[in-house]
Amino acid sequence: MKRAAVQCLHIMTAHGEQFWRPLLETDGIQRLVSLLKITDVNLILSTLSVLCNISTNTEVRLAISTAENNLSEMFANLLKFHNDEIRSKTAILIADICFIPSNQERFLASEAIVGLSRMLDSPIEDVLVNACNAIDLLCRKNQFMQNELAKHGIIEKLTELLALDSKILRGTVASALASVTYNNMANQVIASSKGALKLIVELMQDREFGIRYKGSLAIEALAINNLENQKQFLSKYLNVQKPLNELMEIRSSEEWALEVREQGAFSLWALGGQIKSQQRYVAECFGIPHIVTMLLSKSEKLQYVSLNAVIALADESEPNQNRLYRENILAPLIRLLKHYHQLSHRVLLVLVQSFSVLCVGVSLTPNTLLQNAIVEHNAISMIIRLMESTQHVDLKVECCLSLAKLVLNNSANQKQLSNDFNIADVVVRFSEINESDLKLRALLALSLFAYNNLENQCIFKDTNKISYDSFRTFIDSSNTTYSALACFQVIVLARVIGNTEDEQVTLTALAIMKLADLLLST
Repeated sequence: MKRAAVQCLHIMTAHGEQFWRPLLETDGIQRLVSLLKITDVNLILSTLSVLCNISTNTEVRLAISTAENNLSEMFANLLKFHNDEIRSKTAILIADICFIPSNQERFLASEAIVGLSRMLDSPIEDVLVNACNAIDLLCRKNQFMQNELAKHGIIEKLTELLALDSKILRGTVASALASVTYNNMANQVIASSKGALKLIVELMQDREFGIRYKGSLAIEALAINNLENQKQFLSKYLNVQKPLNELMEIRSSEEWALEVREQGAFSLWALGGQIKSQQRYVAECFGIPHIVTMLLSKSEKLQYVSLNAVIALADESEPNQNRLYRENILAPLIRLLKHYHQLSHRVLLVLVQSFSVLCVGVSLTPNTLLQNAIVEHNAISMIIRLMESTQHVDLKVECCLSLAKLVLNNSANQKQLSNDFNIADVVVRFSEINESDLKLRALLALSLFAYNNLENQCIFKDTNKISYDSFRTFIDSSNTTYSALACFQVIVLARVIGNTEDEQVTLTALAIMKLADLLLST
């Protein structure tokens, strides 16, 4: 009787999407899950088929998740069956319920992981694909699960599968490998030591965009915060930047094409890492014309990557600043600034930072050409408007820093700013910041406003809000960058901090001595 009822449900759910709702509302899903604990293989298979037919619905996934307390144990038992179809459908269900992130933890230290690992030894492609999908969803954005899967040799097995001659399988494997290695140094090292980097780059030669998209997911995952992998990917031997650039050149207007372009951009930018010279090299790989195109895109992801590329090219490089100017970089930047209310917080941060780096070179040498060009586009009033409208303190600080650099050693721009901007209010606001990185950047902004500007120094002095205590922690910091920046700020603001000429001289001398010590130590 049960078998006949389940078979009827199998036929109904296979031919109509509407039947999951009545099952959900009558506790049918809970009853189906309870059937998975019996020993009748045919009934189990039919029950799994019904659940797989409807488990793409979020409400069904939730119902399956709550139908059984020992869900991972039940799935582990199903994976022990010597029946490829049962194991395969069980893997599908594991993947589907793990779309709900809280379900991932239920499989920690579970025998289900052993079962999935064994499935990777199967010669049947469908079994391998479903096992890889389950692994992908089990550890996505979950370092505990990544480490647990690695203990069972799953990374080595995935890397071996990458070498098989099956497009569908290799793409699925690449996606699973991306999830298990994402921002996980230990797992990245295991994968690279087994030859995964070369195999992924070979996958990027495939003609199908979907396969290359999954390959680019793995490139990003393997490269994040891993300098060695970044260098290998960028080497002449692997030269992964070429296929990633090709991925970004898809011209289709369909939604899938935008997703592919975005992933290509993110993967390429991940190769830049944290080293400025490497970031600049990757930015050059994008090319300025393509950076401009990405800036004009409505895609938040492309805007974010392209703005980071602008910063990488322009930072402390007057030749690159001028080159960007000649390539008409200001037009799309100003266009974004005009529509700041439509932009995400992270895009706004790098947008404002891009104006900062465009107008100042090495050792805070102003690029007057860029300063004036940016100001001519009415950037000062727009940045002030953004600063006043945002509730985010970090964005307020970046706005202030950009304004300070736009007017640095530029009397005409300083005059224009003074008409619209009350600098004393900024001092009061910034004196209340406690977070160290933000505090240091806020103090840098104030220092730049005071740099070679006696009028602003007097204004700061009158507020009585800037004291040596604000800098002491940074000067004594083991972080040499913090210490050097704070010393520079004390030297610039000595007249503001010191109450007498003797005290000003003493503060300046102490800061210079500290800078000398830092130079000798490095």
